[in-house]
Amino acid sequence: MLRQRSTPTACLVVAALALAPGCWLFKSSEPAKPPEDAGASQPETKKDDLAETAAKLKEAGYPVEESKAFTTKLQRFPGSKGTRDSNPDDWAIIDQVLEGALAANPEPDDQYTLHATWALVYGRNGIAEAQTELLAALAIKPTSYILETLRDRPDAYGDIHAQVCAGLRPGLDEHFLLEEQLEFYEQCDEWVEGDHSKLWPNAKKDYAAIPKLKKKIAAYEAEQKAFAQEIAAYFPGGGKCIDNACEVLGWRSFWDEEVESKCVSDDCFGVGWESATPKGPVSTRCIDNDCLGEGWKTTGKDGTWVGKCNDEECGFSGWTVKKGSKAYVVTTEDEGRTYMVKTPKKKLFECTPRAQSGKGILAGMDCIDAE
Repeated sequence: MLRQRSTPTACLVVAALALAPGCWLFKSSEPAKPPEDAGASQPETKKDDLAETAAKLKEAGYPVEESKAFTTKLQRFPGSKGTRDSNPDDWAIIDQVLEGALAANPEPDDQYTLHATWALVYGRNGIAEAQTELLAALAIKPTSYILETLRDRPDAYGDIHAQVCAGLRPGLDEHFLLEEQLEFYEQCDEWVEGDHSKLWPNAKKDYAAIPKLKKKIAAYEAEQKAFAQEIAAYFPGGGKCIDNACEVLGWRSFWDEEVESKCVSDDCFGVGWESATPKGPVSTRCIDNDCLGEGWKTTGKDGTWVGKCNDEECGFSGWTVKKGSKAYVVTTEDEGRTYMVKTPKKKLFECTPRAQSGKGILAGMDCIDAE
């Protein structure tokens, strides 16, 4: 899976939206939308009192998160409130919550969140204002969420596809990750049926540069794959655990699972592990039978790397793996819930244990580009 950390600007609204990107190959800047069919065949068993909930929101000053939560059932049960014609009273209340929330939360990030949230609600429920709200969100921040929302239901937002593409193009580098950029070009090409003159100025030039973008993606992918293979051999729990048992079975590289590290004597962190890599076998043995306390030595065709904990316990303090002047420096500011890894080439990755259950690196880890 190809992933890259979003820019700080792109992440300001991470917690505010619901996105269903399917299988984007990068880490997206918004969380997932509820599943398309979540509860669709299961009607609500208890009628919620929209008026009462709306009144409580008004009294609380329309907090953004609570206002967004107000729309959850409207997203999960599209059509449950009928249409404006069949149920005008409920939709008037829904409109009023949006109006009140927008008035109470003037910050651009909050405005973006509210417009984008209601665009999704209106779009899923066949309300005409879906188009207006999506364009309002676009005017504030041209994110991949907007493209995905339109792509999710292309007929729910009117004939604004080329307009959305043109509006998103200026923010492509800032708000879209590499693979998302390629998907953007492909989707917009489909929407205008190859007539790039309907898009933004100089669109033909951008489309002519797509081969360069693909090469850039391939180079990035190769870099991420190489890192995953290296830490699978050099780090304890440096990948996806085999059968969820890193400590007794071993792990495979998180990127492609090509590198496999298997425990020696069913005890990776007390004895060591043997790794099968594209460069040949790599052997790791724990120092004083305690890899996570005393460290380890890893030997292969690339030489010998020595791992040492930054403090008494690697899992809580981080570690350094060195070979001469080269080093992987691993630090953690939250006692092993996340690890920041600086490579010998000074690139920065963030690695997270695959299960936040107190097992730390015994659960294996997954890493993303933190730059």
